[in-house]
Order: sequence, then C-alpha cells, then structure tokens
Amino acid sequence: MPTRYFCTHVNRGYLTRGLALHRSLMRVHPEARLFLLCLDSESHRVASRLSLEGVDLVRHDEFEDETMRAARGNRSEREYCYTCSAAFPRWLLRHHEEIDVLAYVDADTCFFSDPEPLFAELESGSISITEHRFPEMWKHHEDAGIYNSGWACFRRDRHGLECLEWWYERCIEWCHDWIEGDRYSDQKYLEQWPRRFEGVVVLRHKGANVAPWNVPIYRIHGDGGRVLIDDEPLIFYHFCGVRKPAPGLYNSSISTTLSTALRREVYRPYVAMLHDWQRKVDRVAGTGRLAKLQRLFPAPRTTFKDLAAGEKLLFAPWGRVL
Repeated sequence: MPTRYFCTHVNRGYLTRGLALHRSLMRVHPEARLFLLCLDSESHRVASRLSLEGVDLVRHDEFEDETMRAARGNRSEREYCYTCSAAFPRWLLRHHEEIDVLAYVDADTCFFSDPEPLFAELESGSISITEHRFPEMWKHHEDAGIYNSGWACFRRDRHGLECLEWWYERCIEWCHDWIEGDRYSDQKYLEQWPRRFEGVVVLRHKGANVAPWNVPIYRIHGDGGRVLIDDEPLIFYHFCGVRKPAPGLYNSSISTTLSTALRREVYRPYVAMLHDWQRKVDRVAGTGRLAKLQRLFPAPRTTFKDLAAGEKLLFAPWGRVL
C-alpha cells in the first residue's frame, strides 16, 4: 500500500474534528501520513500529548511567515483559515521533498473507505477537485462555487505547482466570507483552474466529498459493513455544519430529513467519534469540571440516542438529561 500524503488545519475549536479525520484515515489507509497545522498554541499542546501515529504536527509560528502574519491581521479568523487551505499545501511542498502528491482535505471530513480510487482517478493528471453536485433545488448555491474546496489535490509537477502558487497568491490578495464578483473565500477561485491549468481532473467517483448539499441526489445504504453511494463505496463524507450546542449534544444542521441509513451508517459513527475525542481532549487539557470528573469516573462505552428536532437531527449520549 503506497504512502499517501494529506494535510489539514485546525484550531482549538476544530481539534476534535481533525482528530476524527486522522482516526478515520488510519483505519482505511494505515500507510497514510497526515500533516496537521495547529493554528494556535493550545491545539498544538493538546495534540502533541496524544501520541498520534502517522501525524506530523506543525506549529503556527513554524508555518507563518511575514505574509501570513499580515494576512492573519487583515481578515477574520474564519477567512484566515480559508487562506491556509492554499498556503499550507504550498508550505509543505516547499519543505518536504518526499511528497509526490498532496491532498488537502477540510478537517470536518471523515473517511469511510480507502481513498486509493481517487488517486487512481488522478492518473497522469496534476490537480484534482470535486464539484458540489447540488440538486436542482439548490443550484442557486453555485454562486459560491461550482467546486468545493474541501478537497484539493496537487502533484509535484509543473502544472500542480503553478496552480497551487496561483491559488495561494489569489487568497493572499483577497479571501473573504462573502461573494464579490467571481470571488468567494478560497473556493470560487477553483472555477478558473480547468481553463487556466493543464492536468485538472474533476473527480467522478460518487463517494468523494459526499456532503449535506448533495445527499438528496443519492441512494445511501449499508452493504455488509460498507456504506454505498448508489452503487459506489463512500470514500469520505464532508460533515459541514455539525455543531455542538451543548456538552454531549450534537446537531447535524441538515435542513432536510436524514434517511435511516445516513443517520445510522454515517452521522451516528462520526458523532460518536467526536464525542470520544472530546473526552480525551478534555482529559489531556486538564481543564474544567468535566475533565476532573473524567479522571475520577472513567466513562463506559457511549451509545447515542437520536432526537428529532424539527427537520434536523440531534444526537445525544444515553443517560444525559437534556
């Protein structure tokens, strides 16, 4: 099994998502290597104490140069994170010569099967991206981009490096959380890649970057321990919008009704993983009443109850008073 290289970035609020991404990746591709950029000192301190195999932690002060420090000061925290989606892969390809192909993935994604088919689909191409694949009723959201920047893969060749450099330069110039002409965050720039650069592959695998905005177009079902998207295995799901409104309570934030298979095979395992990592992070961080209680009373294995809340779905551990 070849070594595949991935990268993402987290802050203290997104650390558990990055840890869930790591665990899911190691389960389906043990030879993978994940570079995790910690955008604050607390996330790095906690992550470094977790003894994570297959992870290279990068401190924000190690990564940031004068340009990135200036960017941090002239945009919001969210917008700075968007900027890092281009800046961090560029930094890695400049500092790690062993990387031949590098995939950036958003931290709130989770792998359900081996991503090798995505690298096979890249073949001799240099860059791969995924469409949002909005259903007809949500096509108006393409104003924010036909492609989703939660996956951007670059080969270390002329076309891949040129594309990444161009993306980085555009994000340094302008990367904000609103639509302005042909720009929106780091994402809408991707629409220019197929006509500007050679070797751009738009992934066709149905199991790549499945997300709340495209699940209505698919039949999602379990098959002998696998999750299928129509007739293809789910490779990774993008859990955009999952929120934690209260301790132990998770909101899917999906505006349509979840199917039984999506709830049981996709969301419930992910929320259980987030909950498990949150307990570990709280224990390692050693802060708060919860961490003290966890040291005194180690938690039994947690199961989750699904609670209907209008059209959305809430997940909560059994036994918790809501």
